[in-house]
Amino acid sequence: MDSKEFQTKITRLSELADEKKQLNERLDEIKKEHRNLEPDLLEFMGDSGIQKTKSQNGNTVFMKRIVKFSVPAGVRKQAIIALEENGLSDMIDIKPSDTRLSAWIKEQSEDKINDPEIPDFLDGLITAYSGTSLQVRGLTE
Repeated sequence: MDSKEFQTKITRLSELADEKKQLNERLDEIKKEHRNLEPDLLEFMGDSGIQKTKSQNGNTVFMKRIVKFSVPAGVRKQAIIALEENGLSDMIDIKPSDTRLSAWIKEQSEDKINDPEIPDFLDGLITAYSGTSLQVRGLTE
């Protein structure tokens, strides 16, 4: 690579870094607006009994129940021990993985969607979160 090609590539790398920064800033703005819109829409749809609807641009907007589990910092060591003792050490990186733990609990439960049960050995060691979010299914998916 000669110095001209080097400078061209350095300049392009710098331009891409700037573009990436601008896109991330715009994405943050979009996420904030989305977070601000969702609660009012969830409340209205829930009160009105609307489970799904179509937007003017043709996307389907629907309510989706979310169930997640996490390990509070204060009981992290005890949770790690409980997971290891029950053959679930693969869920532990530096701390227990909330995503993998949530998926495993749902997989083990009879009611995987609405009311997954926390195993006895993790009782008091994890926190359950349940909520509803709006999902958008577009024409381009």
